[in-house]
Amino acid sequence: MRRLIVSLLFLLVLLGVAWSAFWWWSAGELKQQLTRWQTVQREQGRDFGFASATVSGYPAHLRLRLEQPHLTGRGGWRWEAPAVHAEAAFLDLRTITATFSGTHELYPPESSGAAELQLAVGAGQGRFLLDDRGAVASGRLQLQRLALAGHPDGPSSLRRLDLAWGTLAGEEEPPAREALLPFFLAMEDWDLPGALAPPLGRRIDLLEAQGRVEGTVPLAPPEEALPAWAAEGGTTELEHMALQWGPLSLAGDASVTLDERNRVLGAGTARIRGFERTLDALHDGDVIAEDIARLGAMGLRALSQEDSDGHRVIEVPLSAQDGLLYVGPLPLMPLLPLF
Repeated sequence: MRRLIVSLLFLLVLLGVAWSAFWWWSAGELKQQLTRWQTVQREQGRDFGFASATVSGYPAHLRLRLEQPHLTGRGGWRWEAPAVHAEAAFLDLRTITATFSGTHELYPPESSGAAELQLAVGAGQGRFLLDDRGAVASGRLQLQRLALAGHPDGPSSLRRLDLAWGTLAGEEEPPAREALLPFFLAMEDWDLPGALAPPLGRRIDLLEAQGRVEGTVPLAPPEEALPAWAAEGGTTELEHMALQWGPLSLAGDASVTLDERNRVLGAGTARIRGFERTLDALHDGDVIAEDIARLGAMGLRALSQEDSDGHRVIEVPLSAQDGLLYVGPLPLMPLLPLF
């Protein structure tokens, strides 16, 4: 019995030593992979660096903390943060969690003439799933108490942002086609910059969208990537969208893309409440003419029904084409190019 106990203790010590050696090897390998990733980014025209990198978490986790990380994109934009912390369970290295609170600095290219921006994140965390090649196959960002300063139109804030793509967007299985990306977006209590003076008010109470992006979006700045994606037949299938902005409450679905002038192009259906006050606000803000507001309110009210709360609600087709937004057959307002 004594020999058995000694043998078991020796085996446990041996396993502990082997585990410790493997953990330290993995910690070193993690730093080497980070170095290799930096090299790949430089080859692709991006520069990623940091003041220091620390690996901890022994014995059950691998935790990586980067102090003063920064990234400069090919377009010249530069991002800086005080620190980023990421970790993975030692037995599940393909699932990464990260935290990135604090103030993030965004510096535009010198030739752009744009202002430097500061984004304060009260609480930020992310979860990312890696594929067999180590690339991010799915992710989810959950940010709270966001505040943006430095914009020429004034400061902006957002109480909550939730963005997910891939399987973490609620899909039980990966999409059948590679060029198909499920996504989910939710934003709450978004206070827009004061100088914009939007006719529906500065605060957007709720913005939600869930669906799929079809087609491959190139790795390039948005003003280059999105037109190229649309030109190749790319579309966004919105299975659910919701908007609560001032008097307007909207829910529906749609299929959208961009036309040759980078204006929104698509069609869908919507259930709208508060349309009369919305039209009044758009007219007061000089977005639509008085006759369109008056005729639109009359036509939509004739097609509407009263819901259980006593509000007039209408279900109508929506369409965007030739630079105009249509509610049913009524051309409501112009749509400007995004870029």
